[in-house]
Amino acid sequence: MSRKKWVVTAVVLIVLFIFTQSAMPVSKSAGESTWILKNVVNPILRFFGIRQLNGDNLVRKVAHVTEFAFLAFFSFFLWKGKLLWTIPMCFTAAFLDESIQILSGRGPSIRDVWIDLIGVSIGTAVGWLVMRNKNRRA
Repeated sequence: MSRKKWVVTAVVLIVLFIFTQSAMPVSKSAGESTWILKNVVNPILRFFGIRQLNGDNLVRKVAHVTEFAFLAFFSFFLWKGKLLWTIPMCFTAAFLDESIQILSGRGPSIRDVWIDLIGVSIGTAVGWLVMRNKNRRA
């Protein structure tokens, strides 16, 4: 598979993952977040001697940042480092993500769009650093 096809596939799969998560009913989404907190996050915190977390809201917000960081990272390479394509595409995905939540009975949140854009900023910055280092070596 060519590099471009691989990147397109990654972007499509990430968007599908994000939209599938948003289409979940509140109870199922909360259950997944609670499971991750209980079985992944808190055991890691315990290992490092850090106090455990309660409530799954933080897990959801970190998931938003992470999902959109990956989306922006791969989109950055899809659009060959062009921010005028990467950022609007990721913003549109964030807007649609919150819009899908209306259909699933969950409330959309402008705050979550801003949180998504934090992830977009991180992913874009990492993509830029990777591209910059790659160009320096060439």
